[in-house]
Amino acid sequence: MRSNLRPIHACIPAALLSLVVCACNSGSGSDAPPATAGEISGTILFVPEDIPIVEGEPNDTVDEPQPLGELGAGRTRTIRGSIGEGDGFDAFAFVAREPLRVEVEVRLGPASGRRVQLAVFDPLSMSVVTTAAADGRATFLARGPFDLVVRAAQGAGDYELVVRAAPASGPIAQPGWIGAFAVGDRAQLAPAGSGRFELVAAESTDLRLSVHGPEGARATVIDAAASGTELGGAAAGSQATIRLAPLARVAIELQGGAVVDVEAVEPADTARERSAAARLVPSERERAALGLPSGEPLYGRAPANVKVGDVLVKPRGTADVTADLRRRGLVRTDSVGEDVLQVAADLDAIASPEERARTTVALVRSLNASPRVEYAELNRIRHAYGGGTLDPTDTHYALQWHYPLVRLPEAWFEVAAFITGPGPDAVVAVIDTGRKPHPDLDANTITTYEFDFITNTTISQDGNGPDTNATDEGDSEGVGPSSFHGTHVAGTIGAVWNNGLSVAGVGSVPVGPVTPVSRVKVVHLRVLGQGGGTDADIARAVRYAAGLANAGLPLIPDTVEVINMSLGGPGFNQTMQNAVTAARNNGVTVFAAAGNENSGTASFPAAYADVISVAAVDRNSTRAPYSNFGASVDLCAPGGDASVDTDNDGYVDGVLSTLVDQVTGGEAYVFYQGTSMACPHAAGLAALMKVVTSTLSPAEIETKMLDSATDLGAPGRDNLYGEGLINALLAVQQAGTGASATPLFAVNPTILNFGPALTQVQLTLLNLGGGTVDVQSFTVAAMPPAPWLTLANGGAGNGIDVGSLTVTVDRAHPALAVAGTYDAVVSINTDEHDIDVPVTVEVDDTAPLNIALYVLAVDLSGTEPVTVAEAVVNPAIGLDYALDELTTIDGLPIPPGFYLIACGSDDNNDLIICGDGDIYCGLYPTLNEPEIVTVNGNVTGINFVVAPASETTPASSTGGTRGYRRFRRP
Repeated sequence: MRSNLRPIHACIPAALLSLVVCACNSGSGSDAPPATAGEISGTILFVPEDIPIVEGEPNDTVDEPQPLGELGAGRTRTIRGSIGEGDGFDAFAFVAREPLRVEVEVRLGPASGRRVQLAVFDPLSMSVVTTAAADGRATFLARGPFDLVVRAAQGAGDYELVVRAAPASGPIAQPGWIGAFAVGDRAQLAPAGSGRFELVAAESTDLRLSVHGPEGARATVIDAAASGTELGGAAAGSQATIRLAPLARVAIELQGGAVVDVEAVEPADTARERSAAARLVPSERERAALGLPSGEPLYGRAPANVKVGDVLVKPRGTADVTADLRRRGLVRTDSVGEDVLQVAADLDAIASPEERARTTVALVRSLNASPRVEYAELNRIRHAYGGGTLDPTDTHYALQWHYPLVRLPEAWFEVAAFITGPGPDAVVAVIDTGRKPHPDLDANTITTYEFDFITNTTISQDGNGPDTNATDEGDSEGVGPSSFHGTHVAGTIGAVWNNGLSVAGVGSVPVGPVTPVSRVKVVHLRVLGQGGGTDADIARAVRYAAGLANAGLPLIPDTVEVINMSLGGPGFNQTMQNAVTAARNNGVTVFAAAGNENSGTASFPAAYADVISVAAVDRNSTRAPYSNFGASVDLCAPGGDASVDTDNDGYVDGVLSTLVDQVTGGEAYVFYQGTSMACPHAAGLAALMKVVTSTLSPAEIETKMLDSATDLGAPGRDNLYGEGLINALLAVQQAGTGASATPLFAVNPTILNFGPALTQVQLTLLNLGGGTVDVQSFTVAAMPPAPWLTLANGGAGNGIDVGSLTVTVDRAHPALAVAGTYDAVVSINTDEHDIDVPVTVEVDDTAPLNIALYVLAVDLSGTEPVTVAEAVVNPAIGLDYALDELTTIDGLPIPPGFYLIACGSDDNNDLIICGDGDIYCGLYPTLNEPEIVTVNGNVTGINFVVAPASETTPASSTGGTRGYRRFRRP
């Protein structure tokens, strides 16, 4: 959570206030404030700092550590995880962005023998800087980014990692690692006698040394990365200035009682630097530090799916990052949307492709430590999921076994009866390898606003950059034919129905009895070519499909309804996350393939929020052997298994769809397998639902598809199948064609997890079919009994005589007196079928934290923000608050107007919350997306989370100090 916080400025000019109110959906019908004073009330949802962080995979390589955000002085973080066979490394990324260095103490337990070991890894120089002692403890100085790496040395087991930071006051006396230096950083080195201090340059800088001490005292700067070359030095009473290239690791050796003031200043020459010129990153340093034999994987190993030298950068607000880029040897080459810069590094001096990839990671980590950068990230390369050309076959619809499996023929019948003539098309953007002409697909293909987004001509193979020609030029790299993957995917969505050719598409139900042309269309947006495609190009395609601007590129004439991305790979990318969220917010439903690695590691874009992730099943509705799984899987659909022929018809059990012959260019029909093939089944079904009811929102489409899915595997949602196999008939019925006459009982949610705090949850009972479901009984089942859990009938629902159950946990019950986890089952018996809903309750006997939290109402109607009311809550006493006449200075109700509601601690007693040195902060409704509260009488239900806040907290009007000012009572 903390690593993704985005600051806002509380100082909002009055002239912009009406824009802010409109953007925040304040509920006001005009720009003028309402006329009635009142109060604001709600509850603070408090998250204590010392709640352990649960380790989350993947986190075993330097390009994918688990981000834990900023670590400031006075902070403590506790991490719990497990490591062992198949999981060699767990890594956690921090940034120390204090004005001065912080002293970090870490403790890893249990440290039985060498079961687990701990290393501190510098991601800028790509090397281990220290390791924990035998007792699992280590202390070091930090400035800039650093990673804590837990390694499974022997066996497997659980561990707890405690990280504490304290201010590093006074001169640095202990030789060793002292962190990163960027322009403006300084430190004083004062060892007892002599010593060696190592640092890394976060950017190009002139390192200025001022040496003090007795005669004979001296400071020498040495290249510590590989060569050991002396770079310069100075004697007592003199200065030296040494130019450091970005990411250079150096050592300062002090002799003869020298005391040295070290300062990083703007390089005298402001020309663009070469990124990490002639930089070697010795992997042997990591092997030696961790005792790794040759051939063992390294934490700092080079990532495989990275566009080398390419970085995506989002400036923080209106910050100018020109100098940040120049001092790292980066130059802007393009943009994604209007606020993400695509920049390139000059890595020509680095011969090894692996070292160029590692250097690209280091540049990203360096930029993320800059206060002017909201985020920087790798431009990852994604690949199509599925395919692999098999021998063409004699094709016809009977071989498309995958359609009856999801009840598509019945859905076609429903839709054909429901739509009797032309109407608005539902368009699916196939973001893939591009288009090949095909007689069984062309009639349902829109070519007028197709687009090729590939910027790199080596990838595109067409000799030019982005343009309006989305022709698939092939992706073969010399081994085997090209996949023409986008044409196969598009055929599953839109191959023309009943036209005398070989196959039909999911969405290709005809308009009427005369013409076979469908109301579902496809448009090709080309992003994949030879070697795959980059996140930057894919993000631009997503924005284009949703009608969102990309600098220098045209706007789509008409936005699409659905996006299909049968592509992906490991590694989160914030630019892509922002693109898919913006698309969904603009009314586009986004689908992505879950991945083909038979892995629980998250694959992106499928694992992004606001994307519907589709896994694959075979002909028997069993998880396909290659299909990824995990918490991000939402649904499954037929992806096939081309290794078997279960019905002995002479054809493999792949998914049959359109293709072209690479030699002749003629039409072909080929069996492919993959989550790439599953995904367009779901995307095409979503388009069918939009044909039935064009006003369906992405949230409604997702809900109806999840609710109507056929449950597979363990009861309820599971990590193999998500909510289950898409059911086309029920989905289009829920979209508006009318319900089936057959009742179908379901519940939502399928699991009740009360956690450590919840006391009541509503369990909705549903009839997804027709008729009426008779709920005959509902009971609590548990062994031992669960007298702490009660059920109450919430009344009738639509097509069901019991529409909901109120499930309540009595946390004061004696049976819950002991801390631990308690389980029960809510059993619901109906005349249709029975469902058991698992229940989990956690009991924590930890005493609430005793801390004052200040709730403020900040008036934004003037030229400067003014706090007009302040209430105090305490987790040890209660977290309900009311901002009313008792909490204002003048003893009157809160005046009508527009207010930002903030809550936080004032740990340094400077009368500012959410400021420097304050641990807790929250804004209504979220810190990332604050909204304005309009007072027009009493306002209730202003509930929001207060949690440990990043050091990058909101700015206020108090002379640029970060935070929100409290008021002194008269």
